[in-house]
Amino acid sequence: MKVIIDISEIKCLRTTRDELGADEIYVASFLSALKKKEGNGIASTLENEKPLWGKVTDVERNIRKGRIWTPTPNRFEIHVDNSTDIVGLKVGVYERDNGQIYNKMYTELTGLIIPNGFDLSTVVLPDEIELASMIKFLFNFFKKTIIHFGQDDLLGDTEVIVPIDELSRQSIRKSVRFDRHGGIYELSMTINVVGI
Repeated sequence: MKVIIDISEIKCLRTTRDELGADEIYVASFLSALKKKEGNGIASTLENEKPLWGKVTDVERNIRKGRIWTPTPNRFEIHVDNSTDIVGLKVGVYERDNGQIYNKMYTELTGLIIPNGFDLSTVVLPDEIELASMIKFLFNFFKKTIIHFGQDDLLGDTEVIVPIDELSRQSIRKSVRFDRHGGIYELSMTINVVGI
């Protein structure tokens, strides 16, 4: 089956430079999919059991107050195994101040990944495998992922962590407002699953 992420639009309500200049905006998306293992434990259900899928959009330049755009690329289809129990998505909106951080993300976030230098052993697996502990694990995992790639000017991030059976019944539409570093941005996206 496939999890589909569609970022329909981003709107600038205020730039980070308090109307004195234009922003350069990009979006980083991370996804993990998990299943309960026989006995105790969890396993990734992404292809080749990679722990993480990640992509970054192109930088949208010359962003000023009132601008609405769709990032490029804006639609992602990620294959997950049919045995998936839960899917977690983390989306962050960034203002490119430090080109090195964007370049690192652009180089490393190419789909199914084990982030270079990312120590998975620092993410503690839950003792009991139940939905609540899997959700807690994913929040911790995504927090460490964002920290690993650096902050640049992270204007905000959001998570969607949902059991796959719930996602298969209904798409999730989410609009989020980010308000950091002086900028205010709104992101709208849809997440669904097909092929169950």
